[in-house]
Amino acid sequence: MSSIRTGAAALAALLLAACAQAPQRPAPADFAATTDDGDLWQRLRGQLSFADTSHPDVQRQLQSLRPRSIASVADNASNYLYFVLDATQSRGMPAEVALVPWFESGYRPNAVSPGRAAGLWQLMPDTATHLGLSLGRGVDERKDVKASTEAALDYLARLNRNFDGDWLLTLAAYNAGPKTVQNAIERNRRAGRPTAFWDLDLPRITQEYVPRILALSQMIASPERFGLNLPDAGENSALTHVDLGPGVNPMLAAAAAGLSREELLRYNARLRGRDDTGSTELLLPKARADALARVRPRIEGTKLAVWEGYRLAPGDTIEAIAERFDTSPAALREVNREAGATLSFTAGREVLVPARGPVRLTMAAAPAQRPKPQTGRLARAKKPGKPEHRPAEAGDGLFAGDVPLRERIRRLLTINLTVRPGDSLAVLSGQYSVAIEDLRRWNDLPASTPAGEPLEAGRTVVVYVDAIADDIPRG
Repeated sequence: MSSIRTGAAALAALLLAACAQAPQRPAPADFAATTDDGDLWQRLRGQLSFADTSHPDVQRQLQSLRPRSIASVADNASNYLYFVLDATQSRGMPAEVALVPWFESGYRPNAVSPGRAAGLWQLMPDTATHLGLSLGRGVDERKDVKASTEAALDYLARLNRNFDGDWLLTLAAYNAGPKTVQNAIERNRRAGRPTAFWDLDLPRITQEYVPRILALSQMIASPERFGLNLPDAGENSALTHVDLGPGVNPMLAAAAAGLSREELLRYNARLRGRDDTGSTELLLPKARADALARVRPRIEGTKLAVWEGYRLAPGDTIEAIAERFDTSPAALREVNREAGATLSFTAGREVLVPARGPVRLTMAAAPAQRPKPQTGRLARAKKPGKPEHRPAEAGDGLFAGDVPLRERIRRLLTINLTVRPGDSLAVLSGQYSVAIEDLRRWNDLPASTPAGEPLEAGRTVVVYVDAIADDIPRG
Protein backbone atom coordinates (compact mmCIF):
# COMPACT_ATOMS: atom_id res chain seq x y z
CA MET A 1 0.00 0.00 0.00
CA SER A 2 2.74 2.33 -1.07
CA SER A 3 0.77 5.57 -0.98
CA ILE A 4 -1.84 4.74 1.60
CA ARG A 5 -2.16 6.93 4.66
CA THR A 6 -4.54 4.84 6.68
CA GLY A 7 -4.92 5.21 10.42
CA ALA A 8 -7.93 5.32 12.65
CA ALA A 9 -9.20 8.46 10.95
CA ALA A 10 -8.92 7.00 7.47
CA LEU A 11 -10.61 3.80 8.53
CA ALA A 12 -13.41 5.83 10.03
CA ALA A 13 -13.95 7.34 6.59
CA LEU A 14 -15.11 3.93 5.44
CA LEU A 15 -18.30 4.50 7.41
CA LEU A 16 -19.38 7.27 5.03
CA ALA A 17 -22.60 6.65 3.16
CA ALA A 18 -22.42 4.73 -0.08
CA CYS A 19 -22.69 6.68 -3.29
CA ALA A 20 -26.16 7.60 -4.42
CA GLN A 21 -25.33 6.59 -7.98
CA ALA A 22 -24.87 2.85 -8.43
CA PRO A 23 -21.24 2.10 -9.26
CA GLN A 24 -20.18 0.28 -12.39
CA ARG A 25 -18.93 -3.15 -11.38
CA PRO A 26 -16.48 -5.12 -13.50
CA ALA A 27 -18.30 -7.62 -15.68
CA PRO A 28 -17.39 -11.30 -15.41
CA ALA A 29 -14.64 -12.30 -17.82
CA ASP A 30 -15.20 -15.02 -20.39
CA PHE A 31 -12.16 -17.10 -19.42
CA ALA A 32 -12.57 -20.86 -19.69
CA ALA A 33 -12.47 -22.53 -16.30
CA THR A 34 -9.84 -25.18 -15.85
CA THR A 35 -10.13 -28.57 -14.24
CA ASP A 36 -6.38 -28.73 -13.67
CA ASP A 37 -5.80 -27.18 -10.27
CA GLY A 38 -2.27 -28.59 -10.18
CA ASP A 39 -0.89 -25.80 -12.36
CA LEU A 40 -0.81 -22.39 -10.75
CA TRP A 41 -1.30 -20.32 -13.88
CA GLN A 42 -4.14 -22.48 -15.19
CA ARG A 43 -5.85 -22.20 -11.85
CA LEU A 44 -5.41 -18.43 -11.80
CA ARG A 45 -6.79 -18.10 -15.32
CA GLY A 46 -9.83 -20.10 -14.34
CA GLN A 47 -10.62 -17.72 -11.47
CA LEU A 48 -10.09 -14.34 -13.15
CA SER A 49 -13.39 -12.47 -13.21
CA PHE A 50 -12.77 -8.92 -14.50
CA ALA A 51 -13.53 -8.29 -18.16
CA ASP A 52 -13.38 -4.50 -17.96
CA THR A 53 -10.14 -4.39 -19.95
CA SER A 54 -11.08 -2.43 -23.05
CA HIS A 55 -10.52 0.94 -21.38
CA PRO A 56 -7.69 2.93 -22.99
CA ASP A 57 -5.85 3.09 -19.65
CA VAL A 58 -5.67 -0.71 -19.53
CA GLN A 59 -4.45 -0.84 -23.12
CA ARG A 60 -1.72 1.68 -22.28
CA GLN A 61 -0.59 -0.48 -19.37
CA LEU A 62 -0.51 -3.53 -21.66
CA GLN A 63 1.91 -1.61 -23.84
CA SER A 64 4.10 -0.52 -20.93
CA LEU A 65 4.35 -3.81 -19.02
CA ARG A 66 7.45 -5.79 -19.99
CA PRO A 67 7.00 -9.57 -20.28
CA ARG A 68 10.52 -10.19 -18.99
CA SER A 69 9.84 -8.18 -15.83
CA ILE A 70 6.51 -9.94 -15.32
CA ALA A 71 8.20 -13.33 -15.66
CA SER A 72 10.85 -12.29 -13.14
CA VAL A 73 8.22 -11.45 -10.52
CA ALA A 74 6.41 -14.68 -11.40
CA ASP A 75 9.44 -16.60 -10.11
CA ASN A 76 8.97 -14.95 -6.70
CA ALA A 77 5.21 -15.25 -6.81
CA SER A 78 4.85 -18.93 -7.59
CA ASN A 79 5.35 -20.11 -3.99
CA TYR A 80 2.94 -17.61 -2.50
CA LEU A 81 0.23 -17.34 -5.16
CA TYR A 82 -1.25 -20.75 -4.38
CA PHE A 83 -1.69 -19.71 -0.76
CA VAL A 84 -3.09 -16.27 -1.61
CA LEU A 85 -5.44 -17.74 -4.22
CA ASP A 86 -6.77 -20.20 -1.66
CA ALA A 87 -7.40 -17.29 0.70
CA THR A 88 -9.16 -15.11 -1.89
CA GLN A 89 -11.24 -18.02 -3.16
CA SER A 90 -12.37 -18.98 0.35
CA ARG A 91 -13.64 -15.41 0.81
CA GLY A 92 -15.38 -15.25 -2.56
CA MET A 93 -13.01 -12.55 -3.79
CA PRO A 94 -11.98 -12.18 -7.44
CA ALA A 95 -8.63 -13.73 -8.30
CA GLU A 96 -7.37 -10.33 -9.43
CA VAL A 97 -7.00 -9.46 -5.74
CA ALA A 98 -4.19 -12.02 -5.60
CA LEU A 99 -2.28 -9.86 -8.10
CA VAL A 100 -2.08 -6.91 -5.70
CA PRO A 101 1.25 -8.04 -4.14
CA TRP A 102 2.68 -8.31 -7.67
CA PHE A 103 2.93 -4.54 -7.90
CA GLU A 104 3.06 -3.76 -4.19
CA SER A 105 6.13 -5.84 -3.31
CA GLY A 106 7.08 -7.96 -6.30
CA TYR A 107 5.74 -10.82 -4.17
CA ARG A 108 8.67 -10.45 -1.74
CA PRO A 109 7.60 -10.92 1.90
CA ASN A 110 10.57 -8.94 3.25
CA ALA A 111 10.11 -5.92 0.99
CA VAL A 112 10.18 -2.55 2.78
CA SER A 113 9.41 0.74 1.04
CA PRO A 114 11.05 4.11 1.79
CA GLY A 115 7.70 5.12 3.28
CA ARG A 116 7.88 2.23 5.83
CA ALA A 117 5.29 0.00 4.14
CA ALA A 118 6.34 -3.64 4.45
CA GLY A 119 5.58 -7.19 3.44
CA LEU A 120 3.82 -8.82 0.51
CA TRP A 121 0.92 -6.39 0.83
CA GLN A 122 3.01 -3.30 1.75
CA LEU A 123 1.00 -2.43 4.83
CA MET A 124 1.82 0.79 6.66
CA PRO A 125 2.58 0.48 10.41
CA ASP A 126 -0.61 2.23 11.56
CA THR A 127 -2.76 0.16 9.22
CA ALA A 128 -1.09 -3.07 10.29
CA THR A 129 -1.55 -2.29 13.98
CA HIS A 130 -5.19 -1.37 13.42
CA LEU A 131 -5.67 -4.71 11.65
CA GLY A 132 -4.24 -6.60 14.61
CA LEU A 133 -0.76 -7.41 13.35
CA SER A 134 2.12 -7.46 15.81
CA LEU A 135 4.96 -5.00 15.34
CA GLY A 136 7.72 -5.03 17.93
CA ARG A 137 9.83 -7.36 20.08
CA GLY A 138 11.71 -8.31 16.96
CA VAL A 139 8.49 -9.36 15.18
CA ASP A 140 6.93 -7.64 12.18
CA GLU A 141 3.90 -9.67 11.12
CA ARG A 142 3.58 -7.57 7.98
CA LYS A 143 6.40 -9.80 6.70
CA ASP A 144 4.64 -12.98 7.77
CA VAL A 145 2.92 -14.49 4.72
CA LYS A 146 -0.07 -15.95 6.52
CA ALA A 147 -0.71 -13.17 9.04
CA SER A 148 -0.26 -10.33 6.55
CA THR A 149 -2.44 -12.00 3.91
CA GLU A 150 -5.27 -12.53 6.36
CA ALA A 151 -5.00 -8.92 7.54
CA ALA A 152 -4.80 -7.48 4.01
CA LEU A 153 -7.81 -9.48 2.85
CA ASP A 154 -9.75 -8.42 5.95
CA TYR A 155 -8.96 -4.84 5.01
CA LEU A 156 -9.89 -5.32 1.35
CA ALA A 157 -13.17 -6.96 2.34
CA ARG A 158 -13.95 -4.00 4.58
CA LEU A 159 -13.14 -1.57 1.79
CA ASN A 160 -15.28 -3.51 -0.65
CA ARG A 161 -18.29 -3.42 1.66
CA ASN A 162 -17.96 0.30 2.08
CA PHE A 163 -17.62 0.91 -1.64
CA ASP A 164 -20.77 -1.08 -2.30
CA GLY A 165 -19.03 -4.10 -3.83
CA ASP A 166 -17.14 -2.18 -6.51
CA TRP A 167 -13.74 -3.88 -6.79
CA LEU A 168 -12.13 -1.18 -8.93
CA LEU A 169 -12.92 1.41 -6.27
CA THR A 170 -11.76 -1.08 -3.64
CA LEU A 171 -8.36 -1.50 -5.31
CA ALA A 172 -8.08 2.26 -5.74
CA ALA A 173 -8.82 2.76 -2.04
CA TYR A 174 -6.22 0.16 -1.10
CA ASN A 175 -3.63 2.13 -3.03
CA ALA A 176 -4.60 5.73 -2.35
CA GLY A 177 -6.49 5.36 0.91
CA PRO A 178 -10.28 5.23 1.34
CA LYS A 179 -10.60 8.88 2.25
CA THR A 180 -8.92 9.97 -0.99
CA VAL A 181 -11.30 7.85 -3.06
CA GLN A 182 -14.35 8.88 -1.05
CA ASN A 183 -13.49 12.56 -1.48
CA ALA A 184 -13.14 12.08 -5.25
CA ILE A 185 -16.55 10.42 -5.34
CA GLU A 186 -18.11 13.28 -3.37
CA ARG A 187 -16.59 15.88 -5.72
CA ASN A 188 -18.03 14.11 -8.76
CA ARG A 189 -21.40 13.71 -7.12
CA ARG A 190 -21.60 17.43 -6.33
CA ALA A 191 -20.63 18.22 -9.93
CA GLY A 192 -23.20 15.80 -11.32
CA ARG A 193 -20.53 13.56 -12.87
CA PRO A 194 -20.37 9.74 -12.82
CA THR A 195 -18.66 8.16 -9.82
CA ALA A 196 -17.17 5.05 -11.40
CA PHE A 197 -13.42 4.54 -10.99
CA TRP A 198 -12.64 5.68 -14.54
CA ASP A 199 -14.41 9.00 -13.95
CA LEU A 200 -12.68 9.98 -10.72
CA ASP A 201 -9.90 12.52 -10.33
CA LEU A 202 -7.41 10.41 -8.37
CA PRO A 203 -3.64 10.62 -7.86
CA ARG A 204 -1.74 9.57 -10.97
CA ILE A 205 -0.19 6.55 -9.25
CA THR A 206 -3.68 5.25 -8.46
CA GLN A 207 -4.96 6.01 -11.96
CA GLU A 208 -2.19 3.70 -13.22
CA TYR A 209 -2.37 1.15 -10.39
CA VAL A 210 -5.82 -0.30 -11.07
CA PRO A 211 -5.46 -0.58 -14.87
CA ARG A 212 -2.04 -2.18 -14.35
CA ILE A 213 -3.63 -4.98 -12.32
CA LEU A 214 -6.24 -5.47 -15.05
CA ALA A 215 -3.52 -5.49 -17.71
CA LEU A 216 -1.53 -8.10 -15.80
CA SER A 217 -4.60 -10.31 -15.54
CA GLN A 218 -4.90 -10.16 -19.34
CA MET A 219 -1.25 -11.09 -19.81
CA ILE A 220 -1.61 -14.09 -17.51
CA ALA A 221 -4.86 -15.09 -19.24
CA SER A 222 -3.21 -15.05 -22.68
CA PRO A 223 0.57 -15.29 -22.19
CA GLU A 224 1.31 -16.36 -25.77
CA ARG A 225 -0.43 -13.28 -27.12
CA PHE A 226 1.91 -11.03 -25.14
CA GLY A 227 5.10 -13.09 -25.43
CA LEU A 228 5.05 -13.92 -21.72
CA ASN A 229 6.91 -17.04 -20.58
CA LEU A 230 5.61 -17.99 -17.14
CA PRO A 231 7.72 -20.37 -15.04
CA ASP A 232 6.60 -23.88 -14.27
CA ALA A 233 4.68 -23.82 -11.01
CA GLY A 234 3.29 -27.20 -10.07
CA GLU A 235 1.47 -27.85 -6.83
CA ASN A 236 4.69 -28.97 -5.10
CA SER A 237 5.68 -25.30 -4.89
CA ALA A 238 2.43 -24.36 -3.16
CA LEU A 239 2.63 -23.30 0.47
CA THR A 240 0.74 -25.48 2.89
CA HIS A 241 0.10 -25.48 6.64
CA VAL A 242 1.95 -27.94 8.83
CA ASP A 243 1.01 -28.29 12.50
CA LEU A 244 4.15 -29.37 14.33
CA GLY A 245 2.37 -30.08 17.57
CA PRO A 246 3.96 -29.51 20.99
CA GLY A 247 7.61 -30.23 21.59
CA VAL A 248 8.89 -29.99 18.02
CA ASN A 249 11.37 -27.20 17.36
CA PRO A 250 10.75 -25.35 14.06
CA MET A 251 14.47 -25.12 13.35
CA LEU A 252 14.83 -28.87 13.60
CA ALA A 253 11.68 -29.41 11.55
CA ALA A 254 13.03 -27.15 8.82
CA ALA A 255 16.35 -28.95 8.76
CA ALA A 256 14.60 -32.31 8.58
CA ALA A 257 12.53 -31.05 5.64
CA GLY A 258 15.66 -29.89 3.82
CA LEU A 259 14.75 -26.24 4.33
CA SER A 260 17.37 -23.63 5.14
CA ARG A 261 16.92 -21.23 8.03
CA GLU A 262 16.54 -18.36 5.56
CA GLU A 263 13.75 -20.17 3.72
CA LEU A 264 11.96 -21.01 6.96
CA LEU A 265 11.99 -17.35 8.00
CA ARG A 266 10.90 -16.24 4.55
CA TYR A 267 7.68 -18.21 4.92
CA ASN A 268 7.29 -17.77 8.70
CA ALA A 269 8.59 -14.32 9.61
CA ARG A 270 7.00 -14.45 13.09
CA LEU A 271 9.86 -16.77 14.07
CA ARG A 272 12.35 -13.92 13.67
CA GLY A 273 11.45 -12.62 17.10
CA ARG A 274 10.06 -13.84 20.39
CA ASP A 275 6.99 -15.71 19.22
CA ASP A 276 4.31 -15.34 21.87
CA THR A 277 1.44 -16.61 19.74
CA GLY A 278 1.76 -20.18 20.98
CA SER A 279 1.24 -21.34 17.41
CA THR A 280 2.75 -24.68 16.44
CA GLU A 281 1.90 -24.13 12.77
CA LEU A 282 4.39 -23.60 9.96
CA LEU A 283 3.89 -22.54 6.37
CA LEU A 284 6.02 -24.69 4.05
CA PRO A 285 6.14 -25.53 0.33
CA LYS A 286 4.21 -28.74 -0.25
CA ALA A 287 7.30 -30.68 -1.30
CA ARG A 288 9.05 -29.67 1.94
CA ALA A 289 5.96 -30.45 3.99
CA ASP A 290 5.85 -33.92 2.44
CA ALA A 291 9.53 -34.42 3.30
CA LEU A 292 8.83 -33.34 6.87
CA ALA A 293 5.95 -35.79 7.15
CA ARG A 294 8.29 -38.62 6.18
CA VAL A 295 10.83 -37.88 8.91
CA ARG A 296 8.44 -36.52 11.53
CA PRO A 297 8.34 -39.76 13.57
CA ARG A 298 12.06 -39.29 14.18
CA ILE A 299 11.73 -35.69 15.28
CA GLU A 300 8.94 -36.16 17.81
CA GLY A 301 10.55 -36.97 21.13
CA THR A 302 14.06 -36.77 19.72
CA LYS A 303 16.68 -35.86 22.29
CA LEU A 304 18.33 -32.58 21.37
CA ALA A 305 21.51 -31.02 22.63
CA VAL A 306 22.06 -27.29 22.26
CA TRP A 307 25.57 -25.90 22.40
CA GLU A 308 26.81 -22.61 23.84
CA GLY A 309 30.09 -20.82 24.42
CA TYR A 310 32.52 -21.58 27.25
CA ARG A 311 35.80 -19.73 27.84
CA LEU A 312 38.64 -21.99 28.88
CA ALA A 313 40.21 -21.26 32.26
CA PRO A 314 43.79 -22.13 33.26
CA GLY A 315 44.01 -25.82 34.01
CA ASP A 316 40.92 -26.90 32.08
CA THR A 317 41.17 -30.23 30.27
CA ILE A 318 38.99 -31.62 27.56
CA GLU A 319 38.25 -34.65 29.73
CA ALA A 320 37.17 -32.49 32.68
CA ILE A 321 34.99 -30.28 30.48
CA ALA A 322 33.35 -33.33 28.94
CA GLU A 323 32.65 -34.73 32.40
CA ARG A 324 31.27 -31.47 33.73
CA PHE A 325 28.91 -30.98 30.81
CA ASP A 326 27.87 -34.63 30.58
CA THR A 327 29.33 -35.27 27.15
CA SER A 328 32.39 -36.94 25.66
CA PRO A 329 35.74 -35.54 24.51
CA ALA A 330 34.99 -36.91 21.04
CA ALA A 331 31.67 -35.03 20.91
CA LEU A 332 33.35 -31.80 22.03
CA ARG A 333 35.96 -32.12 19.31
CA GLU A 334 33.41 -32.93 16.63
CA VAL A 335 30.92 -30.19 17.45
CA ASN A 336 33.59 -27.53 17.67
CA ARG A 337 35.12 -28.69 14.41
CA GLU A 338 31.71 -28.52 12.70
CA ALA A 339 31.09 -25.03 14.11
CA GLY A 340 34.36 -23.70 12.78
CA ALA A 341 35.76 -23.26 16.29
CA THR A 342 39.23 -24.47 15.40
CA LEU A 343 41.01 -23.60 18.62
CA SER A 344 44.07 -24.64 20.52
CA PHE A 345 43.30 -25.91 24.02
CA THR A 346 44.64 -22.89 25.88
CA ALA A 347 43.24 -20.68 28.62
CA GLY A 348 41.13 -17.80 27.35
CA ARG A 349 39.95 -19.60 24.23
CA GLU A 350 36.27 -20.26 23.62
CA VAL A 351 34.83 -23.69 22.97
CA LEU A 352 31.29 -24.98 22.50
CA VAL A 353 29.78 -27.02 25.32
CA PRO A 354 26.25 -28.39 25.88
CA ALA A 355 23.88 -25.73 27.21
CA ARG A 356 22.91 -26.43 30.81
CA GLY A 357 19.47 -26.10 32.36
CA PRO A 358 16.09 -25.79 30.64
CA VAL A 359 16.40 -24.38 27.14
CA ARG A 360 13.65 -23.01 24.92
CA LEU A 361 14.68 -22.64 21.32
CA THR A 362 13.43 -19.64 19.35
CA MET A 363 14.30 -18.14 16.00
CA ALA A 364 14.88 -14.67 17.42
CA ALA A 365 16.96 -12.03 15.71
CA ALA A 366 20.67 -11.99 16.39
CA PRO A 367 21.59 -10.15 19.59
CA ALA A 368 23.51 -6.92 19.28
CA GLN A 369 26.35 -8.49 21.24
CA ARG A 370 27.31 -12.11 21.28
CA PRO A 371 26.42 -14.10 24.40
CA LYS A 372 29.04 -13.88 27.08
CA PRO A 373 30.70 -17.27 27.39
CA GLN A 374 30.94 -19.06 30.70
CA THR A 375 34.24 -18.79 32.51
CA GLY A 376 35.76 -20.54 35.43
CA ARG A 377 38.26 -23.13 36.50
CA LEU A 378 37.01 -26.68 36.44
CA ALA A 379 37.57 -28.63 39.62
CA ARG A 380 40.40 -31.07 39.12
CA ALA A 381 40.05 -32.90 42.43
CA LYS A 382 40.47 -36.60 41.99
CA LYS A 383 37.14 -38.45 42.25
CA PRO A 384 36.76 -42.07 43.28
CA GLY A 385 37.04 -44.24 40.21
CA LYS A 386 37.90 -41.26 38.00
CA PRO A 387 41.37 -40.59 36.63
CA GLU A 388 42.93 -37.27 37.53
CA HIS A 389 43.17 -35.07 34.46
CA ARG A 390 46.30 -33.20 33.49
CA PRO A 391 45.81 -29.42 33.29
CA ALA A 392 45.85 -27.93 29.80
CA GLU A 393 49.12 -26.48 28.63
CA ALA A 394 49.99 -24.26 25.71
CA GLY A 395 50.33 -26.36 22.59
CA ASP A 396 47.84 -29.03 23.63
CA GLY A 397 45.94 -29.60 20.40
CA LEU A 398 42.17 -29.83 20.63
CA PHE A 399 41.47 -28.56 17.14
CA ALA A 400 43.62 -27.82 14.13
CA GLY A 401 44.14 -24.23 13.10
CA ASP A 402 43.32 -21.05 14.95
CA VAL A 403 39.96 -19.55 13.93
CA PRO A 404 38.01 -17.84 16.75
CA LEU A 405 34.30 -18.45 17.33
CA ARG A 406 31.91 -16.41 15.21
CA GLU A 407 30.63 -13.03 16.40
CA ARG A 408 27.48 -14.82 17.43
CA ILE A 409 28.06 -18.16 19.13
CA ARG A 410 26.91 -20.88 16.83
CA ARG A 411 24.63 -23.53 18.29
CA LEU A 412 24.38 -26.93 16.71
CA LEU A 413 21.55 -29.37 17.22
CA THR A 414 22.67 -32.87 18.04
CA ILE A 415 20.12 -35.51 17.09
CA ASN A 416 20.40 -39.01 18.50
CA LEU A 417 18.51 -41.26 16.10
CA THR A 418 17.44 -44.83 16.61
CA VAL A 419 18.03 -46.75 13.38
CA ARG A 420 14.91 -48.31 11.93
CA PRO A 421 14.76 -51.30 9.59
CA GLY A 422 15.85 -50.26 6.11
CA ASP A 423 17.77 -47.17 7.25
CA SER A 424 21.11 -46.69 5.55
CA LEU A 425 23.68 -43.91 5.40
CA ALA A 426 22.22 -42.87 2.06
CA VAL A 427 18.70 -42.69 3.52
CA LEU A 428 19.79 -40.63 6.54
CA SER A 429 21.95 -38.40 4.35
CA GLY A 430 18.94 -37.53 2.22
CA GLN A 431 16.59 -37.01 5.14
CA TYR A 432 18.88 -34.65 7.05
CA SER A 433 20.81 -33.04 4.17
CA VAL A 434 24.20 -34.13 5.51
CA ALA A 435 27.09 -35.79 3.73
CA ILE A 436 27.52 -39.56 3.93
CA GLU A 437 31.18 -39.14 4.86
CA ASP A 438 30.12 -36.90 7.77
CA LEU A 439 27.74 -39.59 9.02
CA ARG A 440 30.59 -42.10 8.92
CA ARG A 441 32.91 -39.77 10.82
CA TRP A 442 30.37 -38.73 13.46
CA ASN A 443 29.56 -42.35 14.24
CA ASP A 444 33.05 -43.88 14.00
CA LEU A 445 32.05 -45.99 11.01
CA PRO A 446 34.75 -47.31 8.68
CA ALA A 447 35.16 -45.45 5.41
CA SER A 448 34.32 -48.70 3.68
CA THR A 449 30.80 -48.82 5.18
CA PRO A 450 28.49 -49.05 2.12
CA ALA A 451 26.19 -46.04 1.77
CA GLY A 452 23.24 -48.11 0.65
CA GLU A 453 23.62 -51.02 3.04
CA PRO A 454 21.02 -51.09 5.85
CA LEU A 455 22.43 -50.18 9.25
CA GLU A 456 21.85 -52.31 12.31
CA ALA A 457 18.28 -51.67 13.46
CA GLY A 458 18.08 -50.31 16.99
CA ARG A 459 21.54 -48.77 17.14
CA THR A 460 21.94 -45.05 17.86
CA VAL A 461 23.24 -42.74 15.15
CA VAL A 462 24.36 -39.17 15.83
CA VAL A 463 23.52 -36.38 13.39
CA TYR A 464 24.68 -32.77 13.79
CA VAL A 465 22.16 -30.40 12.20
CA ASP A 466 23.92 -27.29 10.97
CA ALA A 467 21.55 -24.62 12.28
CA ILE A 468 22.03 -21.30 14.06
CA ALA A 469 19.88 -20.26 16.98
CA ASP A 470 20.66 -16.56 17.34
CA ASP A 471 19.05 -16.29 20.74
CA ILE A 472 18.41 -19.09 23.21
CA PRO A 473 16.60 -17.66 26.23
CA ARG A 474 16.48 -19.71 29.38
CA GLY A 475 13.04 -20.43 30.72
